[in-house]
Amino acid sequence: MPTPSPALAVLLERGILYRCPDRDGLDAALRAGPAAVAVRLDRPDLGLGSLPGLMALRWMQQAGHRPVVLLRPGADAGERSGPAREARWAARLSRCLRTGEGPGDAAVIDTGRWRDGLRERAAWSGPDAALAEALDVIEVGRRFGPVVRVGALDEADALEAGGIQAARLGAGPVASFTAVLAGDSRLRVADGTSRALSLGREPGPWAQALADDVPRLLRLLTDLPLSRIQAWARGAEGGLDAARQALGDSAARLFGEGGLVEEPALREVA
Repeated sequence: MPTPSPALAVLLERGILYRCPDRDGLDAALRAGPAAVAVRLDRPDLGLGSLPGLMALRWMQQAGHRPVVLLRPGADAGERSGPAREARWAARLSRCLRTGEGPGDAAVIDTGRWRDGLRERAAWSGPDAALAEALDVIEVGRRFGPVVRVGALDEADALEAGGIQAARLGAGPVASFTAVLAGDSRLRVADGTSRALSLGREPGPWAQALADDVPRLLRLLTDLPLSRIQAWARGAEGGLDAARQALGDSAARLFGEGGLVEEPALREVA
């Protein structure tokens, strides 16, 4: 197998890439030059399942690509689509991504601002996930150039079908992959709250993270060097205790001072 591009190599090394229908096509897209690497956020808060996709954006930005965060219309109850919502999310994500107006800075886009016009152009009025995906990809491509879509596990089919639909509507090829699931989707990121975290179905602090899972989560959800993670896994440099502390500290640094917290009132997502 040919040596992957540096951008693809880091996705593989960190364990982020889960499913890719065309790995050669993805590698070619990442080699070809700056791409718009897009992730969709569907909820009013960041769930743990969203973080691998955001880490993919962080690594891709460091490789010279532009992160694009797509906000689903209506996900934030009581908040209207528009620039204020985009600015709030840009500020929230600025720990993990470089945001701003410069080349390569992350763009945060409320898709509600363009969906209606695109529906009319495509003669579409139904809630078809594949066509919604296609329309978003077309608009991202129009604004920023070649598109790479990063999806959650439950978006895999829509990503694939949306790429086909986008081609039918005149778009260029769209590379895509789904990111691995980090853990319990009930966990949320919240500023100013407790550093305690549940990594499974039972509540508990970072210190209760399963020993076998800590190195994986460090690779997946932090940008710490792999050599250090491997040393902790061997029991060196403070071993598991140091690794657990680093996991909590990195979560706070990248995703908010409160780190990852459990909100028990949230419904479970199958």
